[in-house]
Amino acid sequence: DRSRLGLLSRLVCQTVREYARAAVGEREAVPGVIACVQNFGSLAHWHPPLHVIVTDGAFQRDGSFGLTRIEARIAPPPATR
Repeated sequence: DRSRLGLLSRLVCQTVREYARAAVGEREAVPGVIACVQNFGSLAHWHPPLHVIVTDGAFQRDGSFGLTRIEARIAPPPATR
C-alpha cells in the first residue's frame, strides 16, 4: 500500500531522533535527518528501499551540537560460489 510510504519515512525519522536523544543524553535534542523512499517496481514484487542521511549528532537545547558516535555498519559482501 503506497499510501503508507509517508508513515514509513516518519517512523525512520522518529527512531533516529530517539536514538540520538539517548546518545547525547538530552530529551529534546534534534538530529538532522533526510529520508527518501525509492518507489519503483510492480505491486507483485514491491519493496520500497529507504535511503537515509543522518548527522553524527544532534542539536541540543542550548544550541550546541552533541556527537552521538554513530558507527556505520556495513553488511559483509555475499559469499561467492
